[in-house]
Amino acid sequence: MLNMAMIGLGWWGRTLVESVQGKSENIRFTIAANLEIPSVSDFANQYGLELTTDYKKILIDSTIDAVVIATPHSLHVEQIVNAAKAGKHIYSEKPLALNFKDAKEVCKVCKESEVKLAVGHDRRLLPGILAMKKIIDSGEIGEIVHAEAQYSNDVMSRGLSGEWRANAKEAPAGGMTGPGLHALDTLLYFGIKIKAVDGKLYLKKPFPNPIDSVTVNLELENGYGSLSTIRGVPDYTRFHVLGTLGWVELRDFEHLVHHKTGEKSPKISSYDPKMNTSAMLESFAKSIREGSDFLVSTDQILLTVSIFEAVIESINTHKKVAIK
Repeated sequence: MLNMAMIGLGWWGRTLVESVQGKSENIRFTIAANLEIPSVSDFANQYGLELTTDYKKILIDSTIDAVVIATPHSLHVEQIVNAAKAGKHIYSEKPLALNFKDAKEVCKVCKESEVKLAVGHDRRLLPGILAMKKIIDSGEIGEIVHAEAQYSNDVMSRGLSGEWRANAKEAPAGGMTGPGLHALDTLLYFGIKIKAVDGKLYLKKPFPNPIDSVTVNLELENGYGSLSTIRGVPDYTRFHVLGTLGWVELRDFEHLVHHKTGEKSPKISSYDPKMNTSAMLESFAKSIREGSDFLVSTDQILLTVSIFEAVIESINTHKKVAIK
């Protein structure tokens, strides 16, 4: 059993604890760090967590094997570096960092410290995503010539996430740091090769309950595509990849449509769209126990941040930006 510590007990930090505590045979959380104690004391008592306001106390605790970081984005780099140097394995919520330079340094420190670094791109483990990836990887739709991703939600309007997510410092490019990064990582997981981005941001309503829209035109290796994310509308997701021999589309993580050249009608399948929040944490624990690679490789982590940074630059400069 791995002893883990949660750094940040906001909405998502609590969700992660709830997903495994008392249910997993591999993971247990024993302590959590949060800047405010009274607001989380009932939750901590319910799940048997010691509380501290100083996360560095956790890093000197020899009984802690790994830390899970679910704090505001701008804090990730310092917290991950300190944890790595203390010899703790690290699971960080996305984004790993807000720019490529910091992300590269974080990965370097973790490698030198010989600790595991995982980023919570958990949509990769949804059954519908796995089924769509299998079709694409099999070559059934041929050479990819177009890809689309749309991932939008209203989690802020529903009061689920913290106010800091509406801060431009913490969430540059509007919803790109939230559902937008899930959309981007999923495209990369499907093997979509992005050469350049041209992004636009429209702010309809600022905090509280922000409504904004991001659209990114994608220049691909063999064609073009798009990525869109909107904050302030009911949950909606759609991934659509078209190739020279067919196409495949997944809507709301549930309905998969696959159509091949020469077939009279597409094949329609359904999958469980419910998020298995514990799955990524279990995968992280397995990589620690077995010394195996985590589902998201270091190269993939860095590529996601590189393209994310390019989208921000494109939105700010109103120019197309090539991926380095």
